[in-house]
Amino acid sequence: MNDIHQVRIMTDFAADGIAIYVVLRTTDRHILHFRNGMPEWEAIPADGRTVDPTLRLSDGHGRALLNALLQHYNGTPDSHTQREDLMHERERRDKLEDAVVRIALATSDLPGGQA
Repeated sequence: MNDIHQVRIMTDFAADGIAIYVVLRTTDRHILHFRNGMPEWEAIPADGRTVDPTLRLSDGHGRALLNALLQHYNGTPDSHTQREDLMHERERRDKLEDAVVRIALATSDLPGGQA
């Protein structure tokens, strides 16, 4: 399925942050801009000329936007961090489990199970 709603994010060195492009892709492509506080869809030139982004944000504001979007769509702003922590804990547990199994196998051949 081809989604007509697209968002592109690029590093914006001039703003020390990001440039966000909100694009509507139908038969032509249009980019969202705001003029006097009102949304306006402007055609993207087919000749490859660059267009201004919809929005420029500093890295701090970009991270704040990310947290707000995560909270809105996934429940908590730190759910991504929680998942990373869980994956790290799972990896640690797997290593511990492997070590316990190796010890059990190594001592199982000895009389009385002693080293």
